[in-house]
Amino acid sequence: MRGLKRRLLSWRRLLVASGLLLLVWQLVPAPQVGQRRHFYNVDKEITLKGKIIEIKMETCYPGQPKFLVLYIEEEKTGRKFIVEVSPIWFFERNFHQGESIELKGSLVNESDKSSYVIAREMRCQGELFILRDKHGFPTWRGGRQYRMGRRKKGH
Repeated sequence: MRGLKRRLLSWRRLLVASGLLLLVWQLVPAPQVGQRRHFYNVDKEITLKGKIIEIKMETCYPGQPKFLVLYIEEEKTGRKFIVEVSPIWFFERNFHQGESIELKGSLVNESDKSSYVIAREMRCQGELFILRDKHGFPTWRGGRQYRMGRRKKGH
């Protein structure tokens, strides 16, 4: 009988602890786009052509290396885009202000002033840079030994 009581007490404690964890999980607010906790959504993929108007190295994710972030003005509409590219250690190529660029990426946030995009592929001066696979997973996820992963000339 004592064994049964102990087991019931253990199960009861487990249920109470699980309920408390679930409650805390529900109370903690989900990160907002402004907090840069977002993901690549293949359903929101766009293609754009434009010119690089600014180049920055920014902290996009707490505790992670800085990312290369390009500020792009679209050719046709003049719309401004903030483009999250990759960790800075992933690139050996330098980009320049005024340079033309084409890219495919996931539109994360739209506004009147600028829209935020996570880049999957970029084409600049005849080079194609593949930053993420077709599902949006980063090509740098294997670490620094995969520096600028796959690169194609031409096309």
